[in-house]
Amino acid sequence: MSLEQNKALVRRYVEDVHNKGNLAVVDEVIGPRFVALSQAGPWELGPAEMKQFVAQRRTAIPDFRATIDEMIAEGDKVVVRGHDEGTQMGEYMGFAPSGKTFNISWIDIFRIENGQIVEMWWEMSMDTLRKQLTG
Repeated sequence: MSLEQNKALVRRYVEDVHNKGNLAVVDEVIGPRFVALSQAGPWELGPAEMKQFVAQRRTAIPDFRATIDEMIAEGDKVVVRGHDEGTQMGEYMGFAPSGKTFNISWIDIFRIENGQIVEMWWEMSMDTLRKQLTG
């Protein structure tokens, strides 16, 4: 795939899956052995687990919105700097429902293989999120 096709794939993942909650798109954009990596370690997610995660988050944060602020592609990788915002109405990532809004920035690096996202390295300040949700 070209660099522009890789960027379009990642944009579709963010917009259709996370922002619109279109879970059918997960099977198209996420590889069967997708792995998310962070300081907490690897999190192996196949399409079924990704659908469950997105559905749970949309229940906890009904107005969830991910915004892509910048996107850079090289080789089989796409780097995205963005931010998430929403109002937490249910339990999310171990945080009890707060009714508070948040706005948290992040940087993700996606690796593309055979037209699907197979790995994602993500960086987000959990301390910043905790402060916004718990005061």
